[in-house]
Amino acid sequence: MTIVNVNAGSCGFTARIEVSKTGARTVSVSISSDCEAVEKWGDKLRLVNWRDCLGKNALSSPIFVFAADCLRHVTCPVPIGLLKAIEVEIGASLPADATIRFLPGK
Repeated sequence: MTIVNVNAGSCGFTARIEVSKTGARTVSVSISSDCEAVEKWGDKLRLVNWRDCLGKNALSSPIFVFAADCLRHVTCPVPIGLLKAIEVEIGASLPADATIRFLPGK
């Protein structure tokens, strides 16, 4: 099982994502968050074909198709957190934190 915690930023919400490989091409997904939109989105992704999620066309990935229907902000980082967790769970990537850090301007 791969577990990640995503701090979504200025909205103040976090999401806990758990991914477990269940078959040659499937993973089970559990997402918990105080954000109702993230909870609704996670409910649609209980069992997914990871090849469909990580395919070359992001617009056809169920991760983003359901995100477009459920999430209120296009910049929500939780979908990327789920994709990273899937990559680690299937052995396509090593577990490493990803960060967006704002730097001082001018």
